[in-house]
Amino acid sequence: GYVTPRLPATAFSSSMLCASLALLAVHRAPAAPRSRGGARSAVVSPTTPAPLPLVERFWSKAAYLSHHSEVLGDALAFAAEAHDGQRRRSGEAFIVHPIEVAIILAGWRMDADAIVAGLLHDTVEDTDVTVEQIEGRFGAAAASIVAGVTDGAAVPASQSQRELLLAISRDWRVALLKLADRTHNMRTLVHMPAAKQAAKSRETLDLFVPLARRLGVEEIERELDQLCVSYLGEERPDGPSLLDSLLEDERICLRRQRACWREHRGACASSV
Repeated sequence: GYVTPRLPATAFSSSMLCASLALLAVHRAPAAPRSRGGARSAVVSPTTPAPLPLVERFWSKAAYLSHHSEVLGDALAFAAEAHDGQRRRSGEAFIVHPIEVAIILAGWRMDADAIVAGLLHDTVEDTDVTVEQIEGRFGAAAASIVAGVTDGAAVPASQSQRELLLAISRDWRVALLKLADRTHNMRTLVHMPAAKQAAKSRETLDLFVPLARRLGVEEIERELDQLCVSYLGEERPDGPSLLDSLLEDERICLRRQRACWREHRGACASSV
């Protein structure tokens, strides 16, 4: 059976990382379903394992959460098993994306629930994993964040966008996860067809750049804007942004979410 590698709370040494990753590469996390529609198997070697340097980088970024290393290791193994066999358009293993998203979140020193949610954020949408399974294994907070960024099957984009904003109104961490997700997707947009590049860039300019601006996540606002320019030139939405229209329609104000982000960043700065 699988035993989640327990990393000591004192440090993440290179040898410990290699040992834990070796375990992740050859053992299956319990009860984590394979890709949607696929049956579980007893195969212990993943077909699309996470690259060792990437997972080492994750542990390095998440070192401030060393006392949560067990649950982070479990979430990493769970996500790797759930996405096993899946690949992104670039050809790389799908698990690369959630780990990259978790690394962005860890760079902001988000809490353990947010990092776990980052690792698991595509499992409900793209595999047989359910929100209830995540809640039972990782707790209600992480499950709620994952649910907040999950698009429902066959749900129109406009409804998904409204549901996202409602989820953000309940938990500011949903916004940070969605911004991290969109940032990595935009960084790798070069692998998508030209029509998809343009559509995603326009949505980013209309929804996620203004969201980052409203929350005060300046570095992501700048990066997303620059990435959009590389696909759209100086094209900009006419009139109010989609975000502004949705917020007005749903009567949502993001002042509290901005205050939570500023308080979090201030606490992080004072602890360094």
